[in-house]
Amino acid sequence: MPINTLTSEINTSADTNAAMKSATAPDTLGNAACLFDQSPGLSHFVTELDDSIWQEKGVRFKVLRLDQLHPQVSGNKWLKLKGTLQHAQEQGFDQIVSFGGPYSNHLHALAWAGAKLGLKTHGVVRGRPEFLTNPTLSDVVQWGMSISFVSYRRYREKTEPAYLERLQQVWGERTLIVPEGGAGPHALKGFVELFNHRSVSGETHMAIAAGTGGSLAGLLAGVASQTQLIAVPVIKGASRLLGDVRQMLVTSALHNDQQQQALARLQREAATLLDHHGHYGGYGKVTPELMDFIEAFEAQHKIPLEPVYTGKLFKRLYELLEAGEFQRGDCVLAVHTGGLQGNRGFGRA
Repeated sequence: MPINTLTSEINTSADTNAAMKSATAPDTLGNAACLFDQSPGLSHFVTELDDSIWQEKGVRFKVLRLDQLHPQVSGNKWLKLKGTLQHAQEQGFDQIVSFGGPYSNHLHALAWAGAKLGLKTHGVVRGRPEFLTNPTLSDVVQWGMSISFVSYRRYREKTEPAYLERLQQVWGERTLIVPEGGAGPHALKGFVELFNHRSVSGETHMAIAAGTGGSLAGLLAGVASQTQLIAVPVIKGASRLLGDVRQMLVTSALHNDQQQQALARLQREAATLLDHHGHYGGYGKVTPELMDFIEAFEAQHKIPLEPVYTGKLFKRLYELLEAGEFQRGDCVLAVHTGGLQGNRGFGRA
């Protein structure tokens, strides 16, 4: 299947969701208007919350429901994969190798997309073989992804040139090796196409959870400069995150002017960009207070969250509101990055 056909399929799902305001959509092919051509447009994926906590402060709170983009490659997963998959097809690669944990949203999306496109996929997974029976890895194996497990120590070598060179020798020249989280040179294309330096819904602030930093790099490259960005790292001690984001921008396949504008923005906003108080113990860690917040939020607003990324982002935004970080008249747009399949790792359907 060509990448353009897969894009049409995902846009069909997006169009259906925009029309039905549903969290799921048919997995069918079609020629719907392209989301990346602003139709149905991002505004159709924005939900404004009716929440007295925000209303009493005079601050509007909206959610960009990218979780509704597609059931299998929702949110930032498709945005990061789109350019990479297109590059793989154009350059004649027949396999993609990438990295992730045993509940990786990235590997989950990559396996599904690879199966659709006829690309072989392989996941280098941090952990032990017994993880193979968990719901995430059961899905990826069903979709044709092969798996190799590595120790935590070996997994830390995933960015080392010597290790990547050995992997390339093992898998051959027709294999494209993609970094953890999909944050490769072509990963930012989807963000630039989607946001196109325009306001989504009159927001003064846009907030996103940050893991590897790929989505943050994408927002720096794609979001209107007048919108203040807030990134909440879900990793404890994410001291290298801004450096990683800068490296992603430097090595990206963006046009030179886009790259330079994003780098300049990163330099201007570096001091205020990250909020390090929303990890709640570290990556994949949860607290009773976090889980209570998620349950209460879902019950009130009927928007599903998960504890690794979106739950932490939303909880932290409520804390920032209470701390007076937003002013009366502000409009905060939280990016729901999907990844809801990860709930299964916490016993949540």
